[in-house]
Amino acid sequence: MATENNQTELQKSDLDLAKKTHQVLVPQNVYIGDSAELRVSFSSENAHKLLKDSASVELPLSNFVEDLQFQDYQIEKITLLSNGQNNYNFVITFIPWKTGNINFPNYNLLPEENVLLKFDTISISSLLKDESVGLQEQEAPLLLPGTAYKVYGILILSILFLFVGIRLIVKRNSVSSYIKRRKLLKKYKKNKKSTIKNLSKILKNKDLSDVDFASNIQNTMRNYLEVRFDFPFTKTVSSEIKGKYLFAVESASEQKVCAIECIQKIFCQTDIIRYGQKSFGINKTSFLEKEKETLVEQLIQSIETLEVVEVVEVFEIENDNKENNIKEGENNA
Repeated sequence: MATENNQTELQKSDLDLAKKTHQVLVPQNVYIGDSAELRVSFSSENAHKLLKDSASVELPLSNFVEDLQFQDYQIEKITLLSNGQNNYNFVITFIPWKTGNINFPNYNLLPEENVLLKFDTISISSLLKDESVGLQEQEAPLLLPGTAYKVYGILILSILFLFVGIRLIVKRNSVSSYIKRRKLLKKYKKNKKSTIKNLSKILKNKDLSDVDFASNIQNTMRNYLEVRFDFPFTKTVSSEIKGKYLFAVESASEQKVCAIECIQKIFCQTDIIRYGQKSFGINKTSFLEKEKETLVEQLIQSIETLEVVEVVEVFEIENDNKENNIKEGENNA
């Protein structure tokens, strides 16, 4: 009598559980070799014993009440997950090996309490019968693996070079002018540095006579002016330095004019030392004490003024105009 009562309770538990289950296959269309999940949602007051305060737990395959058909499928794992109070998800992760229907045997969730889960029949699709899926001919890859970034890089560089090339063509006059300006700046910087160095060297040479000193500093400054303004100042008389300078540069600031006047004045003073009584009727054949230092200091200051003030004017002089100025200056001289 007790045995009949136990069987009745087992059947009642089984029937109650079956009414409360909901089965879903993910994905809906499963093909041979695909990994799929059979998800069963159910309610139970005793399933929490398996979780043991955990959100999920893996269950053994041994709780299936009948033998599994491993030739039809491969079960990777079985998982039980909590889905709220007394609500659970039972998930079978498997891979089918045949098309058609597959039936999983009942699963005894709690063997000691005889809580069974039943599963509906599931269907495995066939690629050959599915009109939405077709086998296509094999095609060669459009790009070799790893070459996409190289192609993009070459494309970007090509566009960049093309853009720079167009800019150079459109702005070729500006580029040419910029290069000329850079060369002139380098040339003027070198000329200034060597001139100041030579003036200092002449001043330190105590073996030079006053006549030689006067001649050397004047020749050094004439060479500086000729390089700086592309005009033959080495063939210009001292009294015409200012006039030839204004002719060479066409326009000049007040500071520049004052610097040229200072240089012209020093040229005239050194001419007196060089030619003395013969040319000027002035009997002065030597410099006063510290006069040499003062003259060199004034020349260096004049060079600094000519280099700093309105340097941009130099860049606006074209080569043809410079050559014409040199020829006209030579003719006037």
